[in-house]
Amino acid sequence: MQREGWAGIENGDLLKLVDGRFDFMVPADKNLRYQQNLASRRIALAELPGNRSPVLQQMATLIADAVNNARPGTYTSL
Repeated sequence: MQREGWAGIENGDLLKLVDGRFDFMVPADKNLRYQQNLASRRIALAELPGNRSPVLQQMATLIADAVNNARPGTYTSL
């Protein structure tokens, strides 16, 4: 997100920016699905359990599977 210049953007505004521009988003924010209406979104989301590199490296296959199996408007908790 920082590369796009989107650091610090609130979740609702961020979803508006990415929906239709990207197919998939991998947030670590556990509250996103409770704070936002995701039903009408075209983007698929897969929630990470955190953002610590060692944990994510161990989950690489699971994350790749979530990306490969994603469908528009879906939300998966990894």
